[in-house]
Amino acid sequence: MTVIELAIAPGQTGSFRVEVVRSPAGEARAEVALDVEALLARREQLEQAILASAVASRTILPQTERPLREVGQTLFTALLGSGDVAGRYRASAALASERGEGLQVVLRFDTPELAGLPWEAMYDAVDGAYVCRRDQLVRHVPVASVMQPLKVQPPLRILGIVSSPRGLPPLDVEHEQEQLTRALAKPCAEGLIEVHWAAEATWAALQDLLLGGQWHVVHFIGHGDFDASQDEGLLALTREDGRPDMVEADRLVDLLHEARPMPRLVVLNSCSGGATGANDLFAGTAAALVRGGVSAVAAMQYPISDAAAVAFARGFYTAIANGRGVDDATSSGRVAILGTRTRTLEWVTPVMYLRGSESRLFTLHPPTPTSLAAEAKPAAPASDQAESVPPGEGQVTTWGWDAYAAELNILPERINVGQRLVAAISTAAQERGLPWRAIMRKGYVAIQRPGGYNVLVVDLWWNRVPRLAAKLPAEPASLGLTSPFPQLPEIWVPDEHEWGWTVAPGTPLPDVGVLIDLVKPFQPAQGPVAAHRSEPLKAAIQRLASSGASRNIGAAADGLLAMGYELRLAKTTAPGKRPENYLRIMDPAYTAHGIGYLTPTMFSFSRAFDRERLDSLPGATLATSSVNFSHVESAQPGLTAARLLKEGQTDSDT
Repeated sequence: MTVIELAIAPGQTGSFRVEVVRSPAGEARAEVALDVEALLARREQLEQAILASAVASRTILPQTERPLREVGQTLFTALLGSGDVAGRYRASAALASERGEGLQVVLRFDTPELAGLPWEAMYDAVDGAYVCRRDQLVRHVPVASVMQPLKVQPPLRILGIVSSPRGLPPLDVEHEQEQLTRALAKPCAEGLIEVHWAAEATWAALQDLLLGGQWHVVHFIGHGDFDASQDEGLLALTREDGRPDMVEADRLVDLLHEARPMPRLVVLNSCSGGATGANDLFAGTAAALVRGGVSAVAAMQYPISDAAAVAFARGFYTAIANGRGVDDATSSGRVAILGTRTRTLEWVTPVMYLRGSESRLFTLHPPTPTSLAAEAKPAAPASDQAESVPPGEGQVTTWGWDAYAAELNILPERINVGQRLVAAISTAAQERGLPWRAIMRKGYVAIQRPGGYNVLVVDLWWNRVPRLAAKLPAEPASLGLTSPFPQLPEIWVPDEHEWGWTVAPGTPLPDVGVLIDLVKPFQPAQGPVAAHRSEPLKAAIQRLASSGASRNIGAAADGLLAMGYELRLAKTTAPGKRPENYLRIMDPAYTAHGIGYLTPTMFSFSRAFDRERLDSLPGATLATSSVNFSHVESAQPGLTAARLLKEGQTDSDT
């Protein structure tokens, strides 16, 4: 990568000094005129132009683009288009072209006012191009020391946080999570990326998550502000009572330091800004996080539409997962935004703040075929009473116990408990002639029956104490079950339908055979117990049927339930929408965010890696990240798609 680094600082009255501090063509200085106050006064006009560009236009140069281009030409002339500085820039670009490399333009600023200008809009009228769409544009935050790239064996682990406290413009939390999950479906399916969503955005919950595992990236969706009196950025977390917890950037740095190592990358995403009118200013927070130790921060300098935010995340993280630097990844995110609409201007919204000069934060090491084979071998017995997973049953793919512990930062004594539990379950299942198999996942091991449905789970992340859990169709008391392990702490997790017990290191191992015998009647060989319509579900279906043109939503719901799918009432607080307006289609074995939705008029299957199988079916309609089937006339095409997913879904937790 060829680099040209520039610093801009106040000069004499009404002017600024521009200095090329590093370039292959040498150094240079220039004194330029720049009316910063006039440019800052156009911020609202630029915001409106950028958001208006989310609507397609057929003109050659839409009126909405003119303000951005005018500001962009002014900024380019001031920074890169004057005197000797312009010569160094042109020469550096020519050298990069000769070398077959990209050109990285690094910007330094001495004042907040200068940093607040939209330098990503710089427009080179000579070449007829925006600089950040042709070159890699990053904002440099000077620091005393810089960390080396972190060696990572995929997947790249992302901690997702959605904060929607009361009193601030509401976010549709489930929708925001689903959007990013859809955007990253392909790299997640390929094992390059793993996204874990924080259940709460409280300080205590996030501290527990950061202490309990290794995170490479933190992705924040929510609201921010800038305290001009303190010259400090703020992020809105959520208090225990649901109200905003405005966290200063320096406190957020302390929170991130709880992780070992500290996350190298933070993405601050102003979600639904255009829809709610929120003005999320992250610039101060981004720079403070970089100064505090984060290697790079991607932030949004203007509100951004949902479509552009999702596209940016897809392009950005896919580039990171494929070994690109954050500068390249930001450019890939801009290119992804360009694909959302003709003449969109939202590519100018993302800003990359970089600590030091190293943009490649992660050295990704995909496992070799030899190491994969070694990792897939069953673990050796952990004690005299433990046996390894039976040969041929421990389909671990890229994970073994040692790699498990090292990558997820799980203590050895917890891994030991997990090994012993899985070995005991495998032995007990063999003794009973049950064709169950152990499948290792990130943070837990699933014991599955044919068809891919989880029967038991050994969770190694449960409040930092291992947990043994059984999957049940309903709460244990309603099934007439009492705990076989009264000596162990017991818990029922309704959302996951899991009846569990924590097994602290040093405590006697429970008799898993007793548990298997107790729950086996509720674990049929083919699929979970068929669910029945509960009263709330009946009421929801009736409401949905009356809210659209559908005459078949009842038949669609019954068909999905009969196939073993679970239907959850999905709620949204998005402006203009009904509080309850669709059903989420959940597979009990797919513990992330479900496989799609059932709306008043259609099935929507959102698992991108099943598109090739679904889009060939009669009645399929392709959308950006889903395959849809109308059930207005007949529910059969959608049910056929659901059955196809069910039959081919033996590894659905990926």
